[in-house]
Amino acid sequence: MVQSAALTGLGEIVQEIRGKGHFGNCQKNSQEYVDWCSWILGTRERLLALGAKLSLSTNEAINGVDFDWDDWSSVSAAIERIHAIAYLVEDDVRMAGQETSASNSLRRFETTRHSYERKHSLGNGGAGNVFLVERDDGESFALKILNSQSCANGKKMKRFLREIAFCERVTDAPLVKVVDQGFKQEGELKRPFYVMPLYDNSLRKLMESPKIERASILHMLLALLGSLENFYNDGHVHRDIKPENILLDKDASRLVLADFGVAHINQDLPGLTLQTTRAERLANFKYAAPEQRIADGVIDHRADQYAFGLIINELFTGAVPQGTGYAEIASASERFSYLDPVVARMISQKQDSRYEGIPILLADIEARKNIEKIEDEVLEFEACVPEPFEISIVSKEWIEPNLVFKLNTSPGADWEQAFRSYMGVTSFSTDGFFLDPQRFGVNGDKILVPNTHGDKGHLADACKEMPRFIDWANEVMRKRLEKERREAHEALVQEREGEIRRQESSADINSFLSTL
Repeated sequence: MVQSAALTGLGEIVQEIRGKGHFGNCQKNSQEYVDWCSWILGTRERLLALGAKLSLSTNEAINGVDFDWDDWSSVSAAIERIHAIAYLVEDDVRMAGQETSASNSLRRFETTRHSYERKHSLGNGGAGNVFLVERDDGESFALKILNSQSCANGKKMKRFLREIAFCERVTDAPLVKVVDQGFKQEGELKRPFYVMPLYDNSLRKLMESPKIERASILHMLLALLGSLENFYNDGHVHRDIKPENILLDKDASRLVLADFGVAHINQDLPGLTLQTTRAERLANFKYAAPEQRIADGVIDHRADQYAFGLIINELFTGAVPQGTGYAEIASASERFSYLDPVVARMISQKQDSRYEGIPILLADIEARKNIEKIEDEVLEFEACVPEPFEISIVSKEWIEPNLVFKLNTSPGADWEQAFRSYMGVTSFSTDGFFLDPQRFGVNGDKILVPNTHGDKGHLADACKEMPRFIDWANEVMRKRLEKERREAHEALVQEREGEIRRQESSADINSFLSTL
């Protein structure tokens, strides 16, 4: 829990931020400009030094403060973030003071159905605390309770109750399930809480584990996106997508979304639509879309898409893209380079440049994956050059009544046919000796030259001309195999080009259908 000295220090930082002047008229590269940049870095470091005393969401906001010294707008945005963080820090300080006296009472939780005993803390968020609890039947769960300070805020209380109602009502989406709920009475204060399954891991921990294949995580992440189609079609938006809010349901081998505290829930859920404040919009800097960083920004499902795009890139590169020139997936994994143009569109600064909906996004990924696979097959075929067809003489000997040439391997019927098709000069003698491949015998890895009668002249002629005959057959086979390979390559390219056209056509049709 935050101690008094730390509370005081945090309070002083907040007051300093509030008392800071205006950056708007500051000229780039002036001394004042340099002083502002130094102040941003100094304030960030002071806040990070007390990071262990602040909530997870506030720490994430602080870690998200970054800027380019040479970019005036980047510096201005960083200052704006610092001011927004001041509100988050102030909330943490108030909450810390109130939670200190109440912490001992958070030992047992009762509902109309069960009682739960607190075991230990699983973490704290901007508005709530999460504990590992044991139900009266011995089964373990996670319990989230609204903190005392947030209970005094009507809007936060309503958000929390809305989160419970929504997760109870929606059963066909990959969302954290509410299995029980109730209120914890503390004097006159009633703190709502809900009980949910104890999930094995967060996406953050999966991404940080070197033992888990990136392909497996990507598969689950894309499956999560696909199963959120109805969620978005119903007009809902999560608005706080980040690896920490995506949990692993190990039993079902899938990912689920958690923490709907700042989500936009369609007004079809009566009384549960709220306006998000400026500080709430900026609570998750790292994965926030540009429209979430400006006043009166219109936020829809494409803000979540932006965050998912950042996460997909981070999954492979280990870094969250910031601005242009970020590390692309191809730099970390050539195998998944087809995702780069998809990510680029997902994280476009302009909403209208992103995908219209989940179906077209996933269709584009599938099409590009197939195209990449097709192109890889063609490249692999091109790279796979067959070994040169080289039949050669290993030895020669006289085995009555034939001169026998032993070859380095059995050449096969096609080579034998090529050997016998020799079109060069041949000769014959009146004693019945023919220096002509058509007259020779081929048996396995041996060529037999008959009717030499042991005549040394005939034997010398055969030994002199045999390499020429063999080279002829080798060259015929090389040309034949190259022709067959070229024709197979052309057929493969035509077939794959047809597949690419079909994939692109499907993606185009899906894009059209998503606009209807």
